[in-house]
Amino acid sequence: MSIGFKERYTDEFDDRKYLVYADDRLPHTPCDASVVCDRPIQAADTTPRPASGQAGLKHDQGKPRWDLLPIEIIGKIVDVMTFGAKKYDDNNWKNVDNGAERYYAAAMRHLAAWRRGERADAESGLHPLAHALCGIMFAFWLEEHKSDER
Repeated sequence: MSIGFKERYTDEFDDRKYLVYADDRLPHTPCDASVVCDRPIQAADTTPRPASGQAGLKHDQGKPRWDLLPIEIIGKIVDVMTFGAKKYDDNNWKNVDNGAERYYAAAMRHLAAWRRGERADAESGLHPLAHALCGIMFAFWLEEHKSDER
């Protein structure tokens, strides 16, 4: 039997708060009787609920906005990383000696190529800015994870 609850409130019992539901469809109780949940809670759920037919609520204020990241650009960075993994090895970039400096230099070379008007790297055929972003990302990761590398 499906039980539909028509109201929700808290009640104190044994010095603890319990979530209490009132239901008029329980066969063994009058319409104003209450059913007590089996676990104590701190307070009733007071989360605002949208009225029927209104847009739903989502409490995500203050959380990172991944939806702002331009996914098509991330895809181009992944293409560069895939090219690099085939050329060298998976995650090889993490083990390059003096990596932060070398990836800085590589990023600058790719930025300069882009400024000269290049729109495809001669070796990979991929956009030089995607290569530059990879180099910057690698240098940043190395700075965050290998502080002695600089």
